[in-house]
Amino acid sequence: IYLQMFELSAVCPYCMTGHGLGVAMVIVLLLQGRIRHLWMGWLGLACVLVMILGQVNSTSAVTTIDSTIEGQGADQIENGLQTVTLLNGQLTLDPAEEPLLGSADAEHVLALMFDYACPHCRHTHGVLEDVREAYPGRVAVVAMPTPLNPSCNEHVPGDMGERFAESCELAQIGLAVFCADRDAFTAFDRWMYEPATARTAEEARSEAIKRVGAVEFEQAYTDPRTEQMMARNVDVYGLSGADRVPVLVIPAGHESAAVVGRIDQADQLIDLLGLKTGGGSH
Repeated sequence: IYLQMFELSAVCPYCMTGHGLGVAMVIVLLLQGRIRHLWMGWLGLACVLVMILGQVNSTSAVTTIDSTIEGQGADQIENGLQTVTLLNGQLTLDPAEEPLLGSADAEHVLALMFDYACPHCRHTHGVLEDVREAYPGRVAVVAMPTPLNPSCNEHVPGDMGERFAESCELAQIGLAVFCADRDAFTAFDRWMYEPATARTAEEARSEAIKRVGAVEFEQAYTDPRTEQMMARNVDVYGLSGADRVPVLVIPAGHESAAVVGRIDQADQLIDLLGLKTGGGSH
């Protein structure tokens, strides 16, 4: 219960139902005097406490990078402009023309597919911010909102639950902010991730209007470019072969890997990029 409420900021109703039934069972047994060997109960409680302490204090017990997808990819500079080619050449990005967290001429330009309603994306976003702050100017992230909602993402196998009910709208709002005023996107993206749980679409729309203006936002929200960018992100998600988000695509020299799943610690990403050793793609 502690991990769900305070560490993950995400509650599994099935798990909580099981926990609730277990607590209720113990209370009933105690009231009926069915528990005769109390020392066994105290021993069980001690074991549970040890497990809880291990889970809360562990930094490496669970590998949070679920898998990597290998493929050809490289950073290329033509006419002074950097482009990033990813996923076996199936995607080429011009960082200067994308929602970008960081500088377009950074040494490492990554691409992140994410859903604003996804708690693991929230944690990975925080890790990426930590890495960018620790290595200023060396890392930039192309933000690619990719909703886990089948109504706008055909690659999602089915209903993902109430958590992702507004994912399509949240993604479109984020992209509309970029299209209306690209300089406002970084601050808006950071604002989206400030609370422990996802912003509602109503909150996001209200904040977007404050930042870029009502007329400008509405024009960008209905602009075909906004829809095209989200459709592109969905297509790339399908090409990646991933079955969840976040998906972090990392070009490195002539090889690139799409890391599927939550990145738990900054050191994991720092090692992947070779930042400590000065390694890079150029």
